[in-house]
Amino acid sequence: VEPSHTVSHAGPAFASLSQRGTELVEKLRLLKVDRQEFACARFLIMFNSDVKELEEHQFVESVQGQVKGALLEYTLTTSSQYCNRFTRLLQCLSELRSLSTLAEDYLYCRHLSGEVPCNNLLNEMLHAKYSWT
Repeated sequence: VEPSHTVSHAGPAFASLSQRGTELVEKLRLLKVDRQEFACARFLIMFNSDVKELEEHQFVESVQGQVKGALLEYTLTTSSQYCNRFTRLLQCLSELRSLSTLAEDYLYCRHLSGEVPCNNLLNEMLHAKYSWT
């Protein structure tokens, strides 16, 4: 089944998520994100200080600040022709977080309406997240 066929039959909410995801991938492709930038981005996404019930909030914020500083220094030394590269990378991370939240909401709503199979890891993760809010 072609991805475009799946998107067209999944409804407008999924189509919007898919379109935004495709646009984000294209932005990252145009930026030509390298391994070091990707590693920093993964850290910043995985270790999110905005998570509720986080026990070591200040520590995570401190380490995030260090990683952002290292990413800024790296982008300035390796990509001097791209003076706003660091900002563009952070904007992509912000967009990814936004898309992630929207996708979680979409999947949770689909689960509540019985459209997502029960008893799988995804459902457990969604229930855990929404039980904290």
